[in-house]
Amino acid sequence: MKMKLMTGVATLAMALVAPMALGQILNGSFEAGTGADADSWTRFGNAFREANTPNGSFARTGTHSMKQFGNFSGGFNVTGAFQNFAISTGETVSASVWAQTLAGDRMSGGNSALLKLVYFDANNVEVAFAESNRIDATTTPDTYIELTASLGPATSNVAYGQLLLLHLQPAVAGGSVFFDDVSLDVEAVPEPATLTVLGLAAAAALRKRRQK
Repeated sequence: MKMKLMTGVATLAMALVAPMALGQILNGSFEAGTGADADSWTRFGNAFREANTPNGSFARTGTHSMKQFGNFSGGFNVTGAFQNFAISTGETVSASVWAQTLAGDRMSGGNSALLKLVYFDANNVEVAFAESNRIDATTTPDTYIELTASLGPATSNVAYGQLLLLHLQPAVAGGSVFFDDVSLDVEAVPEPATLTVLGLAAAAALRKRRQK
C-alpha cells in the first residue's frame, strides 16, 4: 500500500513539473507555397520548394520537399532556408528534420547539409548556436535520415530564435539534398521557486493520503 501511495505522489509531482511545448515551425513539410517558394520560409542561394514528379517522388511525406544545392561560386558558399521562432528566458528548444541525398545527384567532395539552431539578441547578434549531424559524401543515398539539434536554456538577452536548413559547398563539388518534415519544440523549464511550490504540494498530498 505504501509503495502504491509513493508511486502515486511521484506521478503527481512529475505531471506538475512536465515541460510544456510552446513553439512550432510553420509549414514544416513545405506543402504550402507557390512554385519554388514555401510559405513561412525565407530561402537564399539554390534552395527551392520541390514537387514530386511522375518520374520521381522525393518527399518523405506529402508531395513537396525542400531541395538545396551549391551556388558553384568557386569558393565557400552557403545555400539555405530559415524561419524565426519565439523563445523566452529559461526556455529550451529542440528541432529535427529529415534529409536525404539521391544516388543520381549524391553529395560529393566536402559538401554537407545540416540543421542549425541559433539564438539572437535584440540587435540581431548571435548569442548561441547548435548544429545537427550532417548529410555528406559518406551518407547512404536514397534514404531519409533524421537530423537533430537542441539549445537552451535561453539567457535573458535572447530576443528570438532561428531554425536554418543549410547546404554548405566549400568549392565546386556537386550534390543536392532534400529536406522534409521539420519539427520544433520550445519547452518551459520551471524556475527553482516553482519547483519548491510543487514539492510542497506533493508533500501535502502525501500527508492527506496518509491521514485517510
